Amino acid sequence: MGSDLRSRLHATIDELIDEIEGLRAPSGDEYRSDAPPTLTSRRAFNEVCRSGRVKGARKEGKVWLCSRVAWHRARAKRPELPRPEPPANDVDVADAMIAAAGFRVTAQGAR
Repeated sequence: MGSDLRSRLHATIDELIDEIEGLRAPSGDEYRSDAPPTLTSRRAFNEVCRSGRVKGARKEGKVWLCSRVAWHRARAKRPELPRPEPPANDVDVADAMIAAAGFRVTAQGAR
């Protein structure tokens, strides 16, 4: 299975799971910044909602609200880190190592 097809399949499955969990959640089943989840401070709750990590989080006045399902799904997922592109050749690898060590790469033959 190609990586593009696999990623589309995973995205579709995630959307279906969100829809199913949304159907199972009773109405009014939500967390609020004035009544955040257990072991979560109001400040931390507001910060996570404000960051956009919780799907469907919204602000009403000074209070952030989100569904319990969306909160737990957002907290269970680890953020995906960007993968660096592999260097094209050995010169690029050497240049990257020099830069990572805090030195700068100069033009060839320069002193």
